[in-house]
Amino acid sequence: MKTLRAIPAYLIALSFVLVVPVSFIGLTDFARLLVNATGLKVSPIYSGGPVAREIPHGAYTTRLHEPVFESLFGRSNEGFVQIDWMPKADVPPLIDEAIDCDADGRPDFRVRWDRTRGAPELGECRVGVLGLAGHYELAERYALCVRLSGAQ
Repeated sequence: MKTLRAIPAYLIALSFVLVVPVSFIGLTDFARLLVNATGLKVSPIYSGGPVAREIPHGAYTTRLHEPVFESLFGRSNEGFVQIDWMPKADVPPLIDEAIDCDADGRPDFRVRWDRTRGAPELGECRVGVLGLAGHYELAERYALCVRLSGAQ
């Protein structure tokens, strides 16, 4: 009699052994579905803000994001602009490009980034450009953040 009661218990345990890994595999998609349903968005402080312009260079593209001056309360006096080069496989080892953040027809600064040697350098900076905030090698692109002054 004990054996007859044990068989369903073992079958239930075996089903959980199969169900648990499958649920963890599908959990990411379920979590993404829940987040999309709420309308939550990643803060521009982390994502670089929406893309303002794209500059094609043949095999690769430079993407300029809108400047970000957000803070916890209102607008900050210091912000940043993010520049992306993608697709990563087609970006040349030396990037030397004049960047016009505000689309006024005059370059705001020049980026020179020899990726084989290390960190990028900024040159020919206009007023309001405070310096380099960071550079990143992401899965599908290279990115650079430049600090900007909001008091102009």
